[in-house]
Parts: sequence; structure tokens; C-alpha cells
Amino acid sequence: MWASGVPLFVSIGAYGVAIIVMTIIIRLALAPLQQFQLVRSRRTMAEQRKIAPQLAELQKKFKKDPQKLQAETMKLWKEHGINPSSAPSTSFSETGSRHCTGRGTSGSSPT
Repeated sequence: MWASGVPLFVSIGAYGVAIIVMTIIIRLALAPLQQFQLVRSRRTMAEQRKIAPQLAELQKKFKKDPQKLQAETMKLWKEHGINPSSAPSTSFSETGSRHCTGRGTSGSSPT
């Protein structure tokens, strides 16, 4: 590949090429894990949508008692086999890659 008359390798250097190659290798290695997490989070979201009306009823019923509401919510989740910790969240691999590239730090940018 040429970039304005200069080969790409020369324009970005050996370290740049190494970073690009390593990024591609890591992304390919972690793709199955990301796919698994995506499928699991979609399944959990679908299950939570199914019980949303029941959850809304509980919220109305136990509006003034948050401890009882939490206990009943956990009971409802258990009855339907929903694991709240498998809810959609940033995957471990995405968190690691964002942290390493400097995009995971809040309030500061890499310099």
C-alpha cells in the first residue's frame, strides 16, 4: 500500500505495523468470548422483558418498603431462572483493550 508516494510501512514505522498486527490478533482471539457474552446478554434481556409487568406490579405493591421489594425481586428472578449478574455490561476483553489504549480512563486523554 502506498500513502502519497511513500510505502505504508515506512510512513507508520515498524512499531505502528506491530501494534496493528497485535490488535488484529488479540481481537480475533477474543472474538468467541465476545460472541458468547453478546448471546448471553441478549437472552437475559429477553427474559427480563418477559417479567417486566410482574416487576412493575411488585414495585407498585412494595413502593414504601425497598427491602421487601428487593427480596421479592430476587425471588421473582430466581423463579424464572434469571441471573442479574449476567445483564448487559462491558465485556472483560473490551474493558482491557479500552484501558490499554487509554480510552478507559475517565477525565484524561492519552498524551
